[in-house]
Amino acid sequence: CTVRHFVTGEQRLAIFQRSSGQPQGSQPLGLIPVRLFERDAQHALIFGNQDGLGRVQDRNILGGGSWEAYVWQSEITAVAQVGTGTWLVALADGDLQRFIYDNDGSLSIGSIPVLYDMSYDPASGAVFGGADGQVIAIDPASGTVISNFAVNGTVRKVLPLRNR
Repeated sequence: CTVRHFVTGEQRLAIFQRSSGQPQGSQPLGLIPVRLFERDAQHALIFGNQDGLGRVQDRNILGGGSWEAYVWQSEITAVAQVGTGTWLVALADGDLQRFIYDNDGSLSIGSIPVLYDMSYDPASGAVFGGADGQVIAIDPASGTVISNFAVNGTVRKVLPLRNR
């Protein structure tokens, strides 16, 4: 997981034993994390922001080494994994990108409101995003908005039902 030191504000990748929760170590990140995903048993993909740019780092969990898999010209506001090796990345400028790890490429697939969170719903196949005053359903293949739902206030977290 990612952690922030409460005094210095330093962002770190923290590693814990899965079964016991025992701390195994930590590594400095050098960016402000937005989302973290397990790529495989030894690697994590960390989507975050640094110097006004959105970045995704491929981090070796045990060895500590990393490399930047991609850099966007706008900060990342939300990320959702939509398939094996495929993520939707919402940027602060309203651009929706599809990032594919295997070819280290990203493609603009739509324009959306600024999202604070996204979550993939495998039951419906849609990605739900939370914005100011609305939740929007997005087709992850085309990037088009399927529907939107008005809510009071800003949506900070989207949690689809998994028990249908």
